[in-house]
Amino acid sequence: MKIISNGKRQSFPKMIKIAVWERSGGICECGCGQKILRAEYDHYPVPAAFGGPSTLDNCRVLDVRCHRRITATVDVPRIAKTKRIIAKRAGIKKGRGFPKRPPNWDPWRRRWRNESDAE
Repeated sequence: MKIISNGKRQSFPKMIKIAVWERSGGICECGCGQKILRAEYDHYPVPAAFGGPSTLDNCRVLDVRCHRRITATVDVPRIAKTKRIIAKRAGIKKGRGFPKRPPNWDPWRRRWRNESDAE
């Protein structure tokens, strides 16, 4: 996926917010089933960071607590992982960890295996 960052946050038009509110019946659409005390509108299933459109099909209404929880536990890690994958594929950032050892390296003796060491 491509990260879209133009510095401007996309918001939903008033008519879409009204339609989503009526669709939900005042109940949080995250699945918790709680009544919404303070409403926030979320780009779902395609986040705004991935170019998600501000349409009725890509909008859900959440209580502010649920929206904060979902953003912190789902959206932010997903966007960060996508950025890492894009950077790695572009050659900007290399993968972490140790390089793989060649198949003829003997970790027990800490030396290269010879053909004479075959068991």
